[in-house]
Amino acid sequence: MTLKTVEVLAPSNLPEGYVFDATVDGVTFAVTVPKGGVEEGQPIRVAYPVPSAPILVAATPIVETPITSSFVQPDGTRVTETKHPDGTSTVIRETPRIQGSSESQPLAPTGRFRNGMCDCFEVFCSGRFWMACCCIGCYMGQIMQRFKLNPFGAPGNYQNTCLICTVAFTILIAVSWILTAAANVNLNLIVLIWMTIAIALTHREFRKKYLIPPKCCGESCWGDCCCALWCGCCLAIQMDRHTHDEKIYKYQCCTNTGLSQGAPEIV
Repeated sequence: MTLKTVEVLAPSNLPEGYVFDATVDGVTFAVTVPKGGVEEGQPIRVAYPVPSAPILVAATPIVETPITSSFVQPDGTRVTETKHPDGTSTVIRETPRIQGSSESQPLAPTGRFRNGMCDCFEVFCSGRFWMACCCIGCYMGQIMQRFKLNPFGAPGNYQNTCLICTVAFTILIAVSWILTAAANVNLNLIVLIWMTIAIALTHREFRKKYLIPPKCCGESCWGDCCCALWCGCCLAIQMDRHTHDEKIYKYQCCTNTGLSQGAPEIV
């Protein structure tokens, strides 16, 4: 507030020290009659408060910026997540590189499989192809143990997954042959259901870890189940070839993970 001098006319004959209210420019203030008093209509010079001009402050729009967070997984993979103002987020995985042969090779690609599902015939002359075709139970046991999954393709106790799958698969096949010959009872359907579930769940875990979008049916497991049912062997070979570069880490038929000793673990 600032003070301004103005003349106010006395409303009537007023004695010295009398106080009355006056209004100027919409501002009401108290006026004290000066020494000697005043007569009606006599001007009185007084100071009255004037409101200060409002201070205009320029408004600054609030601009939301993306929030980025990053962390490193135990296997060395750097995961960077960016949350955008519209609610969407972007995740980038930078996989570590391992030394092998004459050049560095990525441990495993993300966002896509290293090989197509029909590329299984590229390894027609290798042990993994015939393991997938003839001993799918043993082969999936290796893949699931490598990926730290239990015999049904779910996270859990995995230390003996390969052994359990191999023994169970061998017993089921042997009993099926015996019952088929003796009583025409076939247990192959049990093996088919078990392997379909194991391959589908393992494939789904692969996609989640390596950020691979589904081919169909959205994020449900139906797409994984269809592929596991109709192309289970090809799907198993695709997962086996994805985790490690086969040029550096050769497939080993007689190990729990299908990899040679010294191959890096999947964390």
